[in-house]
This record gives sequence, C-alpha cells and structure tokens, in this order.
Amino acid sequence: MAGAMQQLLPRHYKIIDLFLDGSWNNMEIAEKVGVTPVTVKNVLAMPATQDIIAKRRKTKTEIKDTVSARIELDHVEAARKKLNDAATQAAETLIESLFSEDDKLRNKGANDILDRIGIARVAKNENTNKSAVLVLDADTAERIMSTLILDNSNC
Repeated sequence: MAGAMQQLLPRHYKIIDLFLDGSWNNMEIAEKVGVTPVTVKNVLAMPATQDIIAKRRKTKTEIKDTVSARIELDHVEAARKKLNDAATQAAETLIESLFSEDDKLRNKGANDILDRIGIARVAKNENTNKSAVLVLDADTAERIMSTLILDNSNC
C-alpha cells in the first residue's frame, strides 16, 4: 500500500484537496489543476486516492466530534458555574433570613437550614410548654456555630 501512495503526484493531492473541499465539481477541479475531467475522475477512482480520501474524512469527522464534545463540555461547565454561583447566593440569602426582624422568616430560615444539614424539624406539641430539646452531635453543633459566627461577622 505504501508503494501505491508513492505513485500519487502533487497534482493528485491537489485534486484530492479540492474534491474533499466539496465546493468543486470534476470539471472545475480539472480547470483549476490543469487536467481533463477524465483525469480527475480516474485519479479519484484510484485505490490509493480512495484510501487517502477515507482517512481524511475519518480524521475530519474525529476532529469535528472532538470540537463538538469540547464545546458541549464548555457549555456544561459554564452552566455548572452559574448554578454554583446561584447556590452560593441562595445559601447566603437563607442565612441572612436568620437575622430578620420577622419571627416567621427567621424561624423558616432556621428550619430550612437545619433541614438541609440533616436535622429533622421538631413538631409542635400542644401538650408541652412550647420548648423543645434539640440534641446535636458535636460536629453538627460546631458547623452551626461556625456558620452563625462567620455570617454574623459579615453583617
């Protein structure tokens, strides 16, 4: 096969390039290269030429697929960054609600935060004096305290 590829002349490669461009018909390729349309047809029919055309098309497809995948990945990364930024803003808003003058908003914010870190909401029991004991492990208590201290210092 290497011998067959060596038989191609520079003008044959020019014919292949113009053919793969897709903008030229055999007559136009012949005029551009300075050969007859029959020569163009014969060169394009040669096994060595067909092999080169197949390899170049495969490479072109692979490049196109790689570029498409990269573009898609860039879009996904951009969307992920926007969502992360929005999540940060949402968390800040939720934490800010703890310092609201509105008791309902403050309580809702506290319940939402506790829920997100895995502490179930304590249901109201009308038979008690409206106080409840919340048992936290040391790690959870530390996380809550550090969050409140950090956020309170930002106010």
